[in-house]
Amino acid sequence: MTCRLAATLALGALMGCGLTLDLEPPDERPDSALGDFGVPKDEGVGDGFVFPEDLGAERDLAMSEPDLGVDAGRPADMNVTRTCADGCRDTEYCETTLRVCLATEGTCAPRPPEADCVGMPEAPVCGCDYRNYRNDCMAAANGVTVAFLGPCPGADEDDWCELMPPPSTVDGCYPCYDDDDCMELTTTAFECVGSTCSPSGAGRCAFTLSPGDCYYDQDCRAGERCDGAELFGCGDPRGLAPVMGSCR
Repeated sequence: MTCRLAATLALGALMGCGLTLDLEPPDERPDSALGDFGVPKDEGVGDGFVFPEDLGAERDLAMSEPDLGVDAGRPADMNVTRTCADGCRDTEYCETTLRVCLATEGTCAPRPPEADCVGMPEAPVCGCDYRNYRNDCMAAANGVTVAFLGPCPGADEDDWCELMPPPSTVDGCYPCYDDDDCMELTTTAFECVGSTCSPSGAGRCAFTLSPGDCYYDQDCRAGERCDGAELFGCGDPRGLAPVMGSCR
């Protein structure tokens, strides 16, 4: 009796000093019933506790989620579709089904490798640079939009398109389909540039060339290329006139 009283008084003294004793008996369940960190396997789920294996699953999920800003290591802006009016990169060409060269319609598309075009059937096309290509794939591989199917008209052909040009809507700028149209419309600008002989493919009349100047390769001597020429249509929002290039 005396021992029990002493123990009780001692316990009261400790609690009076602000000490708290954990008198809950130890968990006597076998080790097989306990998980990591000694937490029972049937506890801790749903009350804020996250097991280490759950952390690993969350980490793996985060690593597997795609980064919407990057596609296969390419910068985010490489995945944005741009129009031809925005200007295409050196690795792209202007893709359009309208058969137009001076309009701003169309989207920029990746150039196919020339090796992929070699094995395709031969179907000559005329590019917007007035160069002949084996097929439309080869034109695209060179970054050129197809002006029309078939070979380009010769440099000495003035009346090769039977379409009537639309009326002029911009002062000083005359739509055309071939040089013959320009000869009938103006007295100084006899060169029709950028036309495709399709209803929506009218070009514009440009000033007559001096020796050494050019709009296309065919304006140069054999073995020379036209360098620096820029062609703009009457409806171009930049409102720019064609820029002559130089034969080199």
